[in-house]
Amino acid sequence: MNKGKPQLHTIVLNVRADADVYSAMPIRVLKAVADTEGSSAVLASIEAKGGYLRYVEGSDVRIISPTLIAGLAGRVANLCDVLLVDVPVDPDNLAASAPTLEAFQTEAKISGLRLRVFTMEKGALERGAGSHHSSFLIGRVFVYTIGAFDFDVMQLRSEHRFPCVMRRPDDFLDQPGRPILTYRDDDEIGSWLQTFIDPDPTSRTIRSILDRP
Repeated sequence: MNKGKPQLHTIVLNVRADADVYSAMPIRVLKAVADTEGSSAVLASIEAKGGYLRYVEGSDVRIISPTLIAGLAGRVANLCDVLLVDVPVDPDNLAASAPTLEAFQTEAKISGLRLRVFTMEKGALERGAGSHHSSFLIGRVFVYTIGAFDFDVMQLRSEHRFPCVMRRPDDFLDQPGRPILTYRDDDEIGSWLQTFIDPDPTSRTIRSILDRP
């Protein structure tokens, strides 16, 4: 858990197929956990107008131009501890996204920052790479598969789906301008979400991303 003045230590790239919007859930959940525990995380998108992420999370989502990644670390150094970036890609032309990912990799290395690049388990990119692969390359950047269990708020892969979740459509959390934490006010799913977004999550994956190395 990070306290005190923000100091950027980790950049997270959530790489997903452009049409696979549910695979943006990891960074939405990470932002909710950070907000709950008082850590400093910022959501961003490389899409020109913020795309899906700004649609669901609201105007606080920042936009990062792929042509202005150099020097990014210095510009946001005191803005947050963790920068969470949505990176939708064309699954049929991954090479087109290589320069953007490589630019983030170079910026992180030059600035001495930790870089985490992942895609969500069971997402379109992970399925396309093959079920037995835990990572794949886009250009010179490894994209790792991150387990869905800690981030699958609607329990899409669980055998024990709670009734309050089952009564909701799978895209229930895609309402415009509603960050994940605002759903805690929902009469039914709010209690489940409060439990899911625990202020002291035990997930090693969540802690390894949000905590200062």
